[in-house]
Amino acid sequence: MKILALDTSSTACSAAVCFDGVIRARQFEIIGRGHAERLVPMITEVLDAADTEFTALDLLATTVGPGTFTGLRVGLATARGLALAGDLPVAGITTFEASAHDLWLAADLDEPPARGSGARLIAALDARRGEIYVQAFHADMEPAGPPETGPAEEIAANWPAGKTWYLAGTGAGTLATALQQHGIKVKRGTPPGLPDAAAVADLCARRYGGRGHPLPNKPPSPMYLRPPGARVPRNICRP
Repeated sequence: MKILALDTSSTACSAAVCFDGVIRARQFEIIGRGHAERLVPMITEVLDAADTEFTALDLLATTVGPGTFTGLRVGLATARGLALAGDLPVAGITTFEASAHDLWLAADLDEPPARGSGARLIAALDARRGEIYVQAFHADMEPAGPPETGPAEEIAANWPAGKTWYLAGTGAGTLATALQQHGIKVKRGTPPGLPDAAAVADLCARRYGGRGHPLPNKPPSPMYLRPPGARVPRNICRP
């Protein structure tokens, strides 16, 4: 299976090509803004680096959130446009899944989690306003619970102890400090923990290639866990 994966959910922009579970090409850049201008050239670059054509792809994948509103729209719109052009299915991967799955690809952990070991993974994302988004996963990447939003201290106070938790994501440092204050052991991936299209591609290869899940039959929608921060000023006249 040949997969083109995208991520524009954060201050980074990335694209990756995966052939049968092997990452053949990857581009990852921290750009802050300008995802719309950088993404399409980046896609061309990774396809060229992988020595493949767009017409040879079997699946497109993109992150769906939570993340920046504008960034998510860029990735979703680009994936949907490419899907229409190539008559391809599109898989939506949450940034929780991408961040947690990146722990399997992180070679910097002293004791990386073993698949099937019963290890627990936590994806913690910086939600700003003094809050984080959090979701826990089993070692097989199945969710261990629904997403949570709130201050790290409040989330840590209700977190189960008794095992080591592996943390990833832009909010991992904040949550790690709060968990350790409650005596909970944690291990972290490398900061800053931004989502990466390589993790998206690898996860999709395992999910749709290795496990034999049916390919998506409808385009993904964005995942928003709270309303946008922007508001229309009250003194603006409405028609």
